Amino acid sequence: MTESVRIIIAGGGTGGHLFPALNIAGALKEKYNAQITFIGTRYGIESRIVPAKGYHLVLIPVRGFQRTISLQNILFPFRLWKSVRMCRKTLRTFKPHLVIGTGGYVMGPVIKAARKLSIPYILQEQNSYPGVTTRWLAQGAEIIFTTYEEAEKYLKGAKKIIVSGNPVNVHQTVPDKKTEQKFSELKPDLKIILVFGGSQGSVNINRAVLNMVLENALPEGYQMLWQTGYRDFDEIKSRFKKAERTVPVSVTPFIEHMEQVYPKTEFAICRAGAMTISELIKFRLPAIFIPLKSAAANHQYKNALEIQKINGGVLLDDDENLSANLNREIKRWAGDQKLLKTMADNLKKMDRGNALEIIINEISKLLENDIDFPKLNKKAYDRTEFVG
Repeated sequence: MTESVRIIIAGGGTGGHLFPALNIAGALKEKYNAQITFIGTRYGIESRIVPAKGYHLVLIPVRGFQRTISLQNILFPFRLWKSVRMCRKTLRTFKPHLVIGTGGYVMGPVIKAARKLSIPYILQEQNSYPGVTTRWLAQGAEIIFTTYEEAEKYLKGAKKIIVSGNPVNVHQTVPDKKTEQKFSELKPDLKIILVFGGSQGSVNINRAVLNMVLENALPEGYQMLWQTGYRDFDEIKSRFKKAERTVPVSVTPFIEHMEQVYPKTEFAICRAGAMTISELIKFRLPAIFIPLKSAAANHQYKNALEIQKINGGVLLDDDENLSANLNREIKRWAGDQKLLKTMADNLKKMDRGNALEIIINEISKLLENDIDFPKLNKKAYDRTEFVG
């Protein structure tokens, strides 16, 4: 390809959709020095993280369809129509060689606009049960990259499906100061339990862990690094100030560079999103999984069940007994190095290899077709742009 590679990426709302997109973007930037534009919404975590990474971000007004009667659903058709128009304008201006979708409702209008303009697109699906947007857009995609073979039966009309695994970032060359600061609040001679409820946090996990910490119920020799999510952070921080604690606990609303955290952790307590599962497998980190009950088609429960079957972790129900069950499991795991090593070895068996390399190699094959688009409009952009 003689001209600069231009890529549009759509995927966000949660970290499970955004971080695969960022990992793919980083690899394309490194290989091609590609010009990359993200399309997202102001409501997802992409509105904060993408500009901070130095990428141009276009914000569109689309929002997800609610499962209950609401004003948002009444406005949904208008927002979708407006978002498609905005995406078509962005695609006409930027003239991408390829559009990449990594899931979430924001992907819908972007790929719909790409179809209208006959721009090739690929999809990357993280879960065993593909999201509704991915299923809707499967027919017409050049390639769909999946993590689980089971996903294929839901992707009707797909041209090509490759079971690649999730693109996990395992190398972080520049130490992240915020992450290092969190570790500085902990003691070097104590083992670390990592707690996180997904990119947005979990009220129920936070409540169960808070009870344990306030009662100083962590096993001897252990401390905790706890990502609460932004919603609960202030309240938990306030509760900490009023309580007497004997166990070191470092609390943060969000950890961006998890790849710096996993290697220093003994085990994790977390939800069971697909990206989380992939990262834990890659870093051989056993976990106590508490699946989100409201996840589509109960896919988090299914994800965690697969890990439990091979004895790489355990699954706890998110119910009224969560605090007691979590306390019991932590005490069972603490100090049992044989158990943790067995689990780590079992996770290693599930590693599919370098998913990111597989995805980038396939994208390279598409780009080598040298799709003919006019030269990029050189108009200067701000880091973040809201059209309309």
